[in-house]
Amino acid sequence: VLASPEPTCEYGIFGTGPSDRMAGPGTCRFALRNDRSNSGSKLGYYSPGHANLRSGFQLGARVRFGFTPPSDLVTRWKFIGRLSSINPTAGSNRERTTHCEALDWLGDASLAYHPTLAIAATQRSDQLITTLLAAMSPQPPGGSNLDTGSGTFPVAFAEVVEPLAELARINISEYGYTFLKGGQTPGVLKHQNRTARLKDTTSLATFTDTGELNDAMTAPLD
Repeated sequence: VLASPEPTCEYGIFGTGPSDRMAGPGTCRFALRNDRSNSGSKLGYYSPGHANLRSGFQLGARVRFGFTPPSDLVTRWKFIGRLSSINPTAGSNRERTTHCEALDWLGDASLAYHPTLAIAATQRSDQLITTLLAAMSPQPPGGSNLDTGSGTFPVAFAEVVEPLAELARINISEYGYTFLKGGQTPGVLKHQNRTARLKDTTSLATFTDTGELNDAMTAPLD
């Protein structure tokens, strides 16, 4: 993977409003060396249809992006998905580069057909999400971690909509948060119920009377 243009990943809940509670499809964009200086020492190593094409390099191939902090040398994966776009730069006198884009599992869900589901009655959000996931393919790569729903819904799955839209409907009815979580096991579908964040009283920082910050706030490594 080339350092320039630098790889970029976008994922998570992009909005900040009260109804922004569902993550959208995540993307990872990066570029690969397509000249003889790449890892395979072959021209066209990342060009689909080329005689020198790397084995397994194709649309749908698995992509991971992570980092290893020097504090513990444990890799945290921030993104996991599948190749959705492969664009080699054309022209023998131009840079030998292949630009790629990958979509995470929510991206897969946005393109999937709605599975056939029976109408459900008097079930919690976690039960409905479990039923929806069981009927979908592929599954979230890291599995799922679902909070117990705060209440039950009279009716669900009464209308035919796409899986991602159905997941968003369940989430907003619960008024919780649903997103993909990274870490040592990436791609876990996490569903938080409506009280999960209210109950989290972990202190991130302390301010003194003089306005000084005693403890620096740090972003979680996952």
